[in-house]
Amino acid sequence: MKARSFFISLAATVLVLLSVALALVWAVGRQSPLNLVGHPLVLPRTAQFAPRTGAISFHLMVDPDQLPSFAEAVASSGKRKSAGKEVGRIRDGIFALAGLDFQDELAEWIGSELSLTLYKSDPDEAKFEWVLALGSDDQEGVKRFLQSFWQTRSLAGIALETSKYRNIGIISGRRALLGDSSQTISTALINNDLVLLASHKSAIEKSLDASQFPDENQLENEELGQISKTFGVGEVFLTASPDTLHSWFGLPSELSSRKDIKDLVSSIKFKGKDIEVEGKLRFNRPIAEFVLKDSLEETLPPLLNFAGGDAESLALLTSPSKLLDIEDNHPISQWIRPLLLNQLSSVENSFSAKTIFALDQGPLLWLQQGQGWFLVTTPNQPSPEKVGEVLAGQGYIKSELDSDSGHLAAWTRLVAKRNRINESLDTEVEVVLADQPERVRWASNLSVFQEAKKVNNLQPRLNQIKALGRKEDLDQNLQMMVFSASPGMELLRNWRPWVLFQTVAGKSLDKSVQGLSFDLSEDIEESIINFRALLNLG
Repeated sequence: MKARSFFISLAATVLVLLSVALALVWAVGRQSPLNLVGHPLVLPRTAQFAPRTGAISFHLMVDPDQLPSFAEAVASSGKRKSAGKEVGRIRDGIFALAGLDFQDELAEWIGSELSLTLYKSDPDEAKFEWVLALGSDDQEGVKRFLQSFWQTRSLAGIALETSKYRNIGIISGRRALLGDSSQTISTALINNDLVLLASHKSAIEKSLDASQFPDENQLENEELGQISKTFGVGEVFLTASPDTLHSWFGLPSELSSRKDIKDLVSSIKFKGKDIEVEGKLRFNRPIAEFVLKDSLEETLPPLLNFAGGDAESLALLTSPSKLLDIEDNHPISQWIRPLLLNQLSSVENSFSAKTIFALDQGPLLWLQQGQGWFLVTTPNQPSPEKVGEVLAGQGYIKSELDSDSGHLAAWTRLVAKRNRINESLDTEVEVVLADQPERVRWASNLSVFQEAKKVNNLQPRLNQIKALGRKEDLDQNLQMMVFSASPGMELLRNWRPWVLFQTVAGKSLDKSVQGLSFDLSEDIEESIINFRALLNLG
């Protein structure tokens, strides 16, 4: 399943530049970074300067200065120097986007508390101001940084301006950022151990305002504090406002334009060579249950017992027909529908696949193999007779046959086959069916049924499901998809932060992606759509 639009929208909500930089340590080192991970996910004190009204806020709880030395420590003996240089270069490039020289200006004093907030400066334009809050245990180092920072820029001909706001001194100056000399930068020193750097003085003033009122900053937001506890441990915490969900993170416009979305919050955890993302899309009013649990006569785990093969991707869906219903306005349907419509239009024998999905009230297992698609459904969901009626309307005829896979039914029709010399007739197979008392299996051709016999070949996708940690939840309202390396990379290829990150890295990072997996569920009582994703690197 190429399904690019869906996973981009899901992953982009959480996998931002600095988190990917950290993840590459795993890819290079191939060992668990035990000295950097496993922190309780508690908002850092720099979050006091992140207003709740910000467009995007990103909190990092790992010391960036430790990354290159850590990469060297965990890399194989022949790759230690290159690993340290690679991670250091990427880290330096990310800070350079804010006009900062990490090695010369930050490395000496920066600590493990970092918060970045973006403000939308113009509601009608995609322009953002930003504030970067950096904490430190080295007060003298912080002072030296500010003195050197402005002395260097003053000697470069940048005009400085000093002012005070809420009794905090602010220094502002004109500077060149990415070749634009009209840009400005401002700084403020807080309690001698925390620095605010911003794109404009007004952005610092907004952060200082928020820091003074518990109901305006993120650090003192009890809801965010409770959410961070539910996430457990982690290295990154991110929040995003509704108006960024489509333009920045690619959520479908049908979903992101809803008026009842409150915000999106997520955590990022590092598990060996993998990145685990856990998030919540929160709503201001109750959301309906996606599928009534009493109507789920079957659960998802047994479906896996009737499938096999070397699948490039796998999907477990609670109610395919509801997901495809354009009249259904449930957030889960709005989130997944573009994926399914796009994917079902691109597979071979798409008419029969769409028909089965549209008639199936669920649950359903979907495998995409090299030879075609393979579906497992429950008896009479959908009814083979109903599917046959739709296919008959398109000229397909049902035939019975016996094969190595048992007694099968196939819907076929004759088609003209032309070449330069003559014309002949050929049989076109649209769908093959194995209707059994326990389960119904559908395939786009006979070769797929043969491949599905190889149960052990499905193990890599099952391992991804296990790694998501959702095995115990598969009997709930859960929509899940997993992808191998090739389709996984396709999902990231055009994701905006990934493209920017590769620009900073100066090379393609496609080969580092080994797989992607994700799921969606709901919390009716809290009016939340939960999601979890796992990016496999190697």
